[in-house]
Amino acid sequence: MTFREKIGWKVLSWKIRQPHEGRVSLPGVTAGVKNACIVLPANFDDFDVVRTILPEVIERLPEARITIWVRDNFRSWLVINEQCTVMSYEPADATKLGMPDDRTRAQARANEFDLMLDLSLTPELYVAGLVKEVRAELKIALDHPSTRDMYNVLVETEAGDQGKRLVTLLKYL
Repeated sequence: MTFREKIGWKVLSWKIRQPHEGRVSLPGVTAGVKNACIVLPANFDDFDVVRTILPEVIERLPEARITIWVRDNFRSWLVINEQCTVMSYEPADATKLGMPDDRTRAQARANEFDLMLDLSLTPELYVAGLVKEVRAELKIALDHPSTRDMYNVLVETEAGDQGKRLVTLLKYL
């Protein structure tokens, strides 16, 4: 981890909004979701794994309008349906501390969601900064020490295989 990233993670931890403090019933946390946000990883290797399960994630949100945040140069790889809106982000446009630029942050804050699902397999500072800006009552992700305070549902798994980690996450949707 570079010095810049260490500073960025520290700044992000100071700015984290505390998640909505509601009761969550698992599994089936997506029941009744009308407006959902899915954040895809910026790292291509992680994105390549995640994009294979994205259709199943979308299928589990049958009545929701879905906004998908994806790195700009990965857009063409997505297989989505008409209920999805795609928003782009570009880590190359990050601030000096590796956070999303003002335009991207404003776009992330523009809507309020019932559910935000971060499909990142390993935490990335830029994506974590984007997730922090998304307004959602329920924020779900795979557990990682760097991002624990950002979500109100964390899925823990000991699986070393990235695909198995995602399957564990899917069990709760």
